[in-house]
Amino acid sequence: MKWTFAAALLVFAGTAYAQTSRGTITGTVLDATTAIVRGARITLINEETGVQGSTVTNEAGLFRFDAVDPGVYDIMVSHPGFRDYSTAGVSVEANRVITVDPRLEVGAAETRIEVHDESSELLTKDGPLRGGNFQSREARDLPLISLDPSSLARILPGATEAAGSTIWGGGYTNGGGGGINSNGVGFSINGQRPRGNNYLLDGIDDNDIFIGGSEQVLTIADAIEEVSVQTGNFGVEFGRAGGGVFNVVTKSGGNSVHGTLLALPVPEV
Repeated sequence: MKWTFAAALLVFAGTAYAQTSRGTITGTVLDATTAIVRGARITLINEETGVQGSTVTNEAGLFRFDAVDPGVYDIMVSHPGFRDYSTAGVSVEANRVITVDPRLEVGAAETRIEVHDESSELLTKDGPLRGGNFQSREARDLPLISLDPSSLARILPGATEAAGSTIWGGGYTNGGGGGINSNGVGFSINGQRPRGNNYLLDGIDDNDIFIGGSEQVLTIADAIEEVSVQTGNFGVEFGRAGGGVFNVVTKSGGNSVHGTLLALPVPEV
């Protein structure tokens, strides 16, 4: 139940993201009678890059892909004696576990079962984790405080902005020492102190060692793939934080050429 070595090299080449900026796809392959299917070949294909990974189900019919980059994927399942199965549009988010349970039907491999409905029976996300995941469009279109994508957390339950005091530290608005902090350090998660938050950039520590908040604030909204905010029940790999975990994930590119254009106002002469 592992990625093939060649596929693993292809999937992980050119990226240095930590495990905390990736997701997981898992599930159980069943037949029409809900019996488990051992040894089924599972192929995972990134729709934007075409990069593939593969594995086989174990004795319990289970499969699992760990450290999957955020994005949209196709899943193909094949096994001798069964029709090939495929499903498209499986969205993977950072720090989330996606469960897909394919159902195979007896038949020739030349015929295929295609599933396009992402219903709760087909695809479920892990339940215990609290917080929210903001996608690139939301980071681009929603208003950000000081262009900080972590400020999207203000709309989540349990997240409040500290009031009644001025917070000093890194990320100065005036570009020098002694300024007012504008890097999101003022968020209190579930009543915890703002300094109890953990800030990550692509899964790497991004905490200001002086007072808290982000050391390096990414203010280019078009470069953001996802903003993951965990307010409770997060895994032990995050440690450190008694408040929330803020993880800004940057885009990794695709096979199509695209870009953005920012039109600036022309000053009057």
